[in-house]
Amino acid sequence: GARNGTASGPGQEGVIASTNGRAGSLRPVPGWPLATGGPGVAGAGDLLDEEQWDSDGEVILNPAGTLLFAVNGHSNDFSVFTVNPNGSLTLLPGSPFPSGGPHPASIGYKDNALQDGNSLMFIANKDSDPFQTATVPNYTSFRVSPDGVPTMNVGSTLTVPAGTSPSQILVPK
Repeated sequence: GARNGTASGPGQEGVIASTNGRAGSLRPVPGWPLATGGPGVAGAGDLLDEEQWDSDGEVILNPAGTLLFAVNGHSNDFSVFTVNPNGSLTLLPGSPFPSGGPHPASIGYKDNALQDGNSLMFIANKDSDPFQTATVPNYTSFRVSPDGVPTMNVGSTLTVPAGTSPSQILVPK
């Protein structure tokens, strides 16, 4: 099945990519779906627990369309891909990277925010995975090099009250 550009298969999470063919038809890019390195998780069938999976911005592109970032909620990390000229994706070495908290749900990205070629990325870690022990949700920021390598910013984690379940990051352009 598909969910916001990601798909879970048995024991894996992946990204589905397609191109717009003639008249709006979708065509898969070579190599899809591409595993993110996260194990994926399916719901337990309890609608109250299922509501906790709500999120937005699980998959984003940088403005140049050369890097794709995807959260892996159940494994508390995220993956980075380079986007090839034909639209296919290549998992960046080192992926997946720790998200800085439990159950990452949304990514925000500000290109060249540091004005030295490095960008800023923000992740909302919602801490609402019913299959993990609850702690506290947070927002964490990362410096991202021009080639997509993320480094967590020391002291950048902002915790929010337990049970708040943040689900979206919005970064102004």
